[in-house]
Amino acid sequence: MQLSKISAFSVISKSGVEYYKNSNENLSNIAKTLNVNYILEGKIQRVNNRIKINTNLIQVSGNKNIWAESYERDLSDIFELQSDIAQAIAISLSTKLTEEEKFLLEKKPTQSFTAYEYYMKGRNYYYKYNVEDNLKAIQEFKNAIEVDRNFALAWAGLGDAFSQNYGRFKMERIWIDSAKASSQRAISLDSNLSEAYKALATAHYYNGEYEDNFNLLQKAVELNPNNSQAVGNLATSYFIRGELDEAIQRQKKAAGLNPKNYIPFQIVGWTYRLLKDYENAIQWLNKSLEIQPESDTYEQLGLSYLGMADTLAAKSLVPELLGLLKGISDEKGLPLATQQGTAAKIYESAGIISFFCEDFDSSMEYFQSFIKYNEAAGRDPLSSAPIYLGYLHLLQGNNMDAEVLLEGANYINMGEIKQNTDDPDHFFKMAMIYAIYDDKEKCMEYLIAAKNMKWVDIQMAESNPVFYHLIDYQPWKEFKAEIEQKILLMKNKELSLK
Repeated sequence: MQLSKISAFSVISKSGVEYYKNSNENLSNIAKTLNVNYILEGKIQRVNNRIKINTNLIQVSGNKNIWAESYERDLSDIFELQSDIAQAIAISLSTKLTEEEKFLLEKKPTQSFTAYEYYMKGRNYYYKYNVEDNLKAIQEFKNAIEVDRNFALAWAGLGDAFSQNYGRFKMERIWIDSAKASSQRAISLDSNLSEAYKALATAHYYNGEYEDNFNLLQKAVELNPNNSQAVGNLATSYFIRGELDEAIQRQKKAAGLNPKNYIPFQIVGWTYRLLKDYENAIQWLNKSLEIQPESDTYEQLGLSYLGMADTLAAKSLVPELLGLLKGISDEKGLPLATQQGTAAKIYESAGIISFFCEDFDSSMEYFQSFIKYNEAAGRDPLSSAPIYLGYLHLLQGNNMDAEVLLEGANYINMGEIKQNTDDPDHFFKMAMIYAIYDDKEKCMEYLIAAKNMKWVDIQMAESNPVFYHLIDYQPWKEFKAEIEQKILLMKNKELSLK
């Protein structure tokens, strides 16, 4: 953690190297995977309130030992020890530290080692990205704060975990208010803490406040260019702003800082899909699935196969995707109470893949399961499932069911728009609703509004059965051509940066 505060170093995140703990793998292979020139090895022994560390820095080329040292200290001196090791490594690599870097290295995050242990346990749970471990993370962060009310990192961790409850695990939106309050508390305690700005940015992101998200992430990366989460999230911000060439370059850097995290690989693949570079999209998305299977990744992979007109490959993903339910269900095959939000997201992704494959019977089944397991289904502004389901009900002549779903989606998305959302997806969802109602003019009005907010996901419209009847509509043709020209320019720019 301390080394990442030295701007001259590019440091792989703790979660990125955790995989190699107690590993017997050859150092050169590890270095190649992580794309690093140096590896810091260490052995730690803890006896009662004493800690002993033997550490050495290895230059991978030539397997040369650059620096080695042994330390024995009281646990209460752990932060001074971390600072000493970081500064010794900087000296061994002839790196001159700025006064600000020296200050940051010597600054204690907390006066309590016990609070720090709780925090580190919380982070370990948090990075597993599942609901049960996220709840454990919340408890550990709370334990840390109970020991030290002024522990800014713990408040930032709490903000992160609260945001995930809503954004990732489909709990009620009120969690965002708690996330903002915790993150703001962290900033008030330490205005130079990168993790605090990143946590507050995440809350704004899930609340559709993308401009605030972008500005906060810029601050987080400025404070710590090695904060892999902030680097990756800032890349996602560029993605949302429609600056896809910039997003890919920054997200690849995030993948380099944390090569065992599935998210940067997922977002790079997602971005390539938007650029209609489906071969690269498939490659990066498959890599993401190798690291950790996740519903959004399957969804993006399915859409990428459809972009290549490979419907069979897209359909074949659905059983794999639904297989994720097995790990979160009871002996009767029903999702555990704490996992229902995760199950809902799996069903939504399965429904979207099936819908775009025009397997309408299966997609209806999956969307209905999404409604069943999403406790906020009628109030969830992040979901498009009710719109697709409304369309399917209309196809079957279930006009009343369709009206309830579509009018509900209209109310939710218009509510976001009236609150001046930064999220263009709400305008796109309104365009979907009016396309279903066969109101071409209103549909185009909202598509243009989405485009003006940097929306570029033209595949979600041109390959979407909801929009098929617009194919010969001249305003649609002009709109599509304009988006595709913008995508081509970004694709060419991205290629030139390679």
